[in-house]
Amino acid sequence: MRFNILVLIALALSVDLADAWSATPHMIIFAIARRDLKPSTAEKVKTYLGYMKENDVNFESWYELACWPDDLRNTGLTLFGGWHYNDIPYFDGISPYDSEFQPHPKYNATYILQETLKLFQEEGGMFYKSLMLRFFIHVMGDMHQPLHMATRVTKKNPGGDRGGNLFQLRGPVRNLHALWDQVMRKIHKVKRPLNHAGRSTIEYYATQITEQYTRRKLAEDLEIEGFYEIGMQVHAIARISAYTDIYEYSYPSEYYRSSRFEVCKRLIALAGYRLADLLNKYL
Repeated sequence: MRFNILVLIALALSVDLADAWSATPHMIIFAIARRDLKPSTAEKVKTYLGYMKENDVNFESWYELACWPDDLRNTGLTLFGGWHYNDIPYFDGISPYDSEFQPHPKYNATYILQETLKLFQEEGGMFYKSLMLRFFIHVMGDMHQPLHMATRVTKKNPGGDRGGNLFQLRGPVRNLHALWDQVMRKIHKVKRPLNHAGRSTIEYYATQITEQYTRRKLAEDLEIEGFYEIGMQVHAIARISAYTDIYEYSYPSEYYRSSRFEVCKRLIALAGYRLADLLNKYL
């Protein structure tokens, strides 16, 4: 098998941990994707994800499987942390030659997504496909969080700001990365395990976002294919949107939170549509 999961696990041990979209946007992305799955694809998704269900003490609903890699990390198993992001440098006021930035290891979000597609097309055990489908669903969401695709390199942080984790803010959210993880604190945090009201809330958000950002409206963006190209698109959004109109050690303005909330909703829709398209094509 070309995709050697044991090698990836071993190499992941040397990678720092990164945060991710909070649970709610991950579940919304999966809800959007599920609506666009072909019946045959939906059946495969159910089969693969269900394979590990009997031994998954945290399994509560299909929505929550989109959060499974973060749940795994929260048990203390952090070796997969580097799979969630790709620190593409944004050199701001400093030359690459004067920085201390070290390129991210090969085994990052972009690589994991590429290799998982290969796995889907090969003969392989159900365990591997169940495991990696959970990561694929989750990391596709992470790839659309701009601060998972960028690290700002400055004179203050010559090695990078760890995707905004070192960009300190005032207020209830203490850094820029967390603000984007929490979707500008504009989406209600759904309590887990999900009950009927929680599932209804996830579907409500999925409907609201896809009615505002339809496939037709995002058609030009959806023409961008390839994980490297998608990552660079999201990286550009980090540069022009995440790091502008906001200052370290300040309270995020209402203008920043409202305007970037629209950016988040657009990216959540894109992530859901792209996830569905890839699963329909390769699973």
